[in-house]
Amino acid sequence: MTANTSLDDVDEIVHEPSQAFVDSTNVAEFMQTHGIEDYEALIERTTTELEGVEASGVDWFWDEIVDYLDIEFYEEYETVRDDGEGPQFTDWYPGGELNVAHNVVDRHAAVDEERRNKVATIWEGEDGEVREITYHELHRQSNQVANALEARGIETGETVGLYMPMVPEVVSILYGCFKVGAIAVPMFSGCLLYTSLS
Repeated sequence: MTANTSLDDVDEIVHEPSQAFVDSTNVAEFMQTHGIEDYEALIERTTTELEGVEASGVDWFWDEIVDYLDIEFYEEYETVRDDGEGPQFTDWYPGGELNVAHNVVDRHAAVDEERRNKVATIWEGEDGEVREITYHELHRQSNQVANALEARGIETGETVGLYMPMVPEVVSILYGCFKVGAIAVPMFSGCLLYTSLS
């Protein structure tokens, strides 16, 4: 089965980025690094094991992405995936252990002053207010959340319900949960809390 890459069924394209923006993306850099000419070729090469092309297929892509994004595992994975029980039960990177908060926040906050002061998150409110949070700030805030969760006895594998509006602090709370190994469960205020809990 191949992915549908055709735009024939699309009635209207709402936003199309400039070519300069497209060329500046990580996806474009990945494609250039691997000699992939266009989006359709990217989809084909990353979803299909092509005859005569060793660097192709789902396993190649997801293994390559780990290296390309420099994702750090505490324990190396044995294989990219195990779908022996069917594709709906795929186990990704079996044997591997990582912490999302470390890969997304902590290591960027610890590198050097330039990296730590780069913007990690941009939030824009409905009233037009914009807040930028650096890796350093996100690191500090998420550590405060992690410490507060641990002080309240939250342990790895436990769930933490997040019932709050979409404000910038959500990101710090989410990564604070990840730091202690807790599972963050968003309960958006747009839904009835009673329905979510029953």
